[in-house]
Amino acid sequence: MAKTKQQFHKIVLHPNRWLAWAIAISVLVAFGLIGYIQVSSQSFETEVAIPDASRNWRQYTNSEYGFSLNLPPSWSAQTISGAVASFAPRGDLGQAITITVKDAKREAAARASLEGFTEEEITVGGIAASKFSSGAEQYVLVKREDKLFVIKSSSLQLDRILATFIFIQ
Repeated sequence: MAKTKQQFHKIVLHPNRWLAWAIAISVLVAFGLIGYIQVSSQSFETEVAIPDASRNWRQYTNSEYGFSLNLPPSWSAQTISGAVASFAPRGDLGQAITITVKDAKREAAARASLEGFTEEEITVGGIAASKFSSGAEQYVLVKREDKLFVIKSSSLQLDRILATFIFIQ
């Protein structure tokens, strides 16, 4: 029996195949870079806009509970007693922001009282926080060490004021 030599079909590769791959990869990298630049410039504009808007705001500092925040010029302290501080624009108590400092062990009870509100994760003073919203009413819970900061507001200025919130000590 004579052996027959089988010949397989030879695949012919185009001589410019590496050029085609290089162009395809370059196009993908270019689209990724353009998308990154657009997203970066939008977030940079947002970050820069908040401090500029609050440049002439007045600072309130509570050294007993270790926090500081800036308030618009038309705002003033309404109530400051013990662990409660309340701020509002002059003549408009409906826009008030109240900060209550509680024992951190009461966080579960505070969250339970906010059931039915929409929860969103935010950052306040460099610490992860939870913002609860229902209509115009908003609550922010910030846990720092053994304290729970409960910030209540119906103010349209809440996010801008929270952007200036810092913890001290």
